[in-house]
Amino acid sequence: MRITQLTKTVCLSGFLLFGATTFAAPSWEYFTKTFPITGDDQAMTNALNTLGKDQWELVDCSQSRSRLVCIFKRTLQEE
Repeated sequence: MRITQLTKTVCLSGFLLFGATTFAAPSWEYFTKTFPITGDDQAMTNALNTLGKDQWELVDCSQSRSRLVCIFKRTLQEE
């Protein structure tokens, strides 16, 4: 998949010309983590901050019984 970014250029006659700059969309890696729902917000905040420092971005969460299942993503690092 390719994403196109449009840029505007004004020429002397006053018309707008659109140029296209094409770049490759990033590849993602995903990570799923299950947190127990204990009512301890600080523990979850600390865990989320730790994941954020490793460039994980929270995408979605869903509740299942007394657990919170969270999905994270980050840009795939080329080796």
